[in-house]
Amino acid sequence: MSAAFSAVFRTMPRKGVAARACLWPSAPPSYPEMLELREKQKSARAPAKSWRNYYRVYHVLNLGRLGIVFPGIHHGPDAFPSKEIAEHHALVFLRELNPPGRWLMDFVGSFPEGDRPN
Repeated sequence: MSAAFSAVFRTMPRKGVAARACLWPSAPPSYPEMLELREKQKSARAPAKSWRNYYRVYHVLNLGRLGIVFPGIHHGPDAFPSKEIAEHHALVFLRELNPPGRWLMDFVGSFPEGDRPN
């Protein structure tokens, strides 16, 4: 919008409250002010100290230390110091547990202690 047009538009005679509401502001607000954008604050979350494996069980199993486990998602009995160690242990465990060509359990993932899979 040109400066000449806005000067003429502001000086045109108007009546009532609607006339005052139709006046253009002197300068448009900048986008951050309009959207009220602010910097995201990074949360200082400590790294996980221990990781736990979660497994999907397909059949009723008697797993010794865990006892009888029913179908669903269950956590393993051990906690591990890193995610890589936890995942390696899960792969070795499933290789030993599952017979060739069958799946009794499947690996869901390794999660920090206190977190759970969805």
